[in-house]
Amino acid sequence: MECKLIDREGTFSGHLPLSNKTLPCRNYVTLAIIGCQSSGKSTLFNELFETKFPVLDAKKNGRQRTTLGIWSTTKNVDQLQNKESSSERGCSRQLVLLDVEGTDSRERQEPTKTFDLCTTLFCLTVADVILVNLWFRDVGRHQASNADLYASVFSTTLKWKEIEGLDVMRKKHLKTRLLIVIRDFEEVEASEDQVKWFISQDFRNIWKTVEKPKSLEDTVMEDIFILSFHFLPNVKYRKDEFVSSVSKLRERILHDDDSWSSSITDSLWKKEIPLQILEMFLKESWDLIKQRQGLNNDLNNISYFDLNTHKKCSFYLEQSWNEYKLMLIEFQRTVERNYSKPIEEFSKVANSLYNECLACYDRMAASFRNTSSYQLKRKLLGVKLTSELLEVRKFQIWAYRDQILHSFEIEFAPMIGAVGNFKKNAGNLVKRKVKDFQKCLEKCRVPGMLKEEELNDLQDLERTLRDQVQDRSREGELMFPMGLSSGNTSYSRRSTPWWKELLIKAFILYLQYLQSKANKRTQRKKMQNQERILPKGPTF
Repeated sequence: MECKLIDREGTFSGHLPLSNKTLPCRNYVTLAIIGCQSSGKSTLFNELFETKFPVLDAKKNGRQRTTLGIWSTTKNVDQLQNKESSSERGCSRQLVLLDVEGTDSRERQEPTKTFDLCTTLFCLTVADVILVNLWFRDVGRHQASNADLYASVFSTTLKWKEIEGLDVMRKKHLKTRLLIVIRDFEEVEASEDQVKWFISQDFRNIWKTVEKPKSLEDTVMEDIFILSFHFLPNVKYRKDEFVSSVSKLRERILHDDDSWSSSITDSLWKKEIPLQILEMFLKESWDLIKQRQGLNNDLNNISYFDLNTHKKCSFYLEQSWNEYKLMLIEFQRTVERNYSKPIEEFSKVANSLYNECLACYDRMAASFRNTSSYQLKRKLLGVKLTSELLEVRKFQIWAYRDQILHSFEIEFAPMIGAVGNFKKNAGNLVKRKVKDFQKCLEKCRVPGMLKEEELNDLQDLERTLRDQVQDRSREGELMFPMGLSSGNTSYSRRSTPWWKELLIKAFILYLQYLQSKANKRTQRKKMQNQERILPKGPTF
């Protein structure tokens, strides 16, 4: 479902639509599209990702603004690729799409450049990939290609990046990827290589004109941005070629193989901020950008944000994090060493580390306590701590889970499927073990974690136990097609020799032993899968 995230007045008004609000997901990429008004941005998103963003009807309404503010939606990547969910727990890759109001709008009465700058800076802050929608006929034109806007964006971005330093900026996964989409491309007028060179040169020339901070005087555009291109033919006169080219662009975006040179989103999918709390991050980022650029209800009243506050709060965040990072690493090692005997006071230690780190930040940044920068950086530090503690929690959960499974197998081993009150006894055993595991989960809570994390762990264990019960029940039905309920047990015992019953029981116990080994192998594979699907995300 597509909804308005930011309205035309610059108010954060909507909610990020999620297909699954309960399952924590850190496997997503955020895409935004920018460009001139009425240039087909929404139409391109609709073609690429099967969305339903409002589009221009020129015959009915003339050429006017269609997208007001910023619209958003999320899409399941597996569904777009017509695949089954790639994750055993259903947290498949997601796309977060931001459809941005067109620049250079004649309808906007207020200072349009301020709003355009804010929306573009917002995209640079939150998006992994920005699609720049550009008509082929506008290549080389100063106003139509938004040269002034990019100059302002580059200048502001450099001021922000001054905090991070060159070494951090040059890391590939932290660079913003600009995908220039050339619309209505005609090979007879220019080759693709010529257009790429011309646009790249334009961007470099704009970069050279930007005033840079002293510490970043030697930076080049490639230190912050990665440029890539895609060419689309005219949709009206070359429909088949357009559809084919859109399909190739979709594959470049959705493909996550780092070895494929054409992939646009390689190394971007693993995130530290769960998708379920991304909305909070989007709102805080937008409010901060509005405050910096003076975009309030009265857009004519422009007042610039004190960048020094932002710099210092960012510095204090890193200082606090570095001070407690080693303690978190040591905590994880302790949990791993005690795998066979999980730490009873896990939650207490986790809470202590979390609160002490935030208290350290509070002490350092006390003089900025009433600023939005202080609040935003504190929330980001909290998210960062929660993410790290959840990684440690996984080892503690696996240890408790193994203990529960082991005790279940011991008590479950004597039960023979389809014999007596098997279903009732097995059901009671499952309920008891799930209840025991729930008590263990209560000992593993960490600050800031979603309640759904605990619920999913509980449901996953219950599903595993019930699968074992069903397998045992099927085995019993194969061994005793007529059943051995309490009503016919005496008859069966009278008609079956004792040695045959003994052989049957021995055979069933052997099958149970094999099943137990198979279950352990399955659990190991699940754990390995979990580590592969949810590795540690990049820090921010």
